[in-house]
Amino acid sequence: MTGAGGLIGNSLIQIAPEHAAGWTVVGLTRSRLDLTDFTAVRAAFAADQPQLVIPCAAISRTTDGEAESARARQVNADVTTRLSELATGKREILRSHRRGCPGANRSKRGC
Repeated sequence: MTGAGGLIGNSLIQIAPEHAAGWTVVGLTRSRLDLTDFTAVRAAFAADQPQLVIPCAAISRTTDGEAESARARQVNADVTTRLSELATGKREILRSHRRGCPGANRSKRGC
């Protein structure tokens, strides 16, 4: 699970023992794995071979996304796309991060 240090990811990590008995839940934070380093992400997937992918990492504050629009697009859209590609053939739960993506409602700048 990416974004384990954030609000939603952390909440899911906290309830995992009760609701995901029998699963080993691995929470990834920025300090543990830089999701924008796709070589490192690919290596982590190869090493851990996850059976389920839950991407919760995001730049979710609108002001942060607008101040760093390129980074917001990278984290909120590109990382999710890459995780989806790596998760092909595995179970995957996708979550939209449209709020933190500047111009999300404008097609020319949308993520």
